[in-house]
Amino acid sequence: MTTISPDTLQDEVKRDVYYYRVYIRTDVSQLENREGKSFPIFPGMIATVDIKTGSKSVLDYLLKPLNKASEALRER
Repeated sequence: MTTISPDTLQDEVKRDVYYYRVYIRTDVSQLENREGKSFPIFPGMIATVDIKTGSKSVLDYLLKPLNKASEALRER
């Protein structure tokens, strides 16, 4: 990912849909699906992607309140 818009943009047709404009640079010129069929990547292509921002497990989220409570009881 080379650039991401600082604010959300509103879809011109579906006024209740908001999105971020993101520019991505790839090392390859095509992608393959599970069956091995190739699909070319070209400039201006519209895509839906998931951007991984960190790695926390579900257990981390469940235990966070307990960890915060134990920190609150510590003496400084």
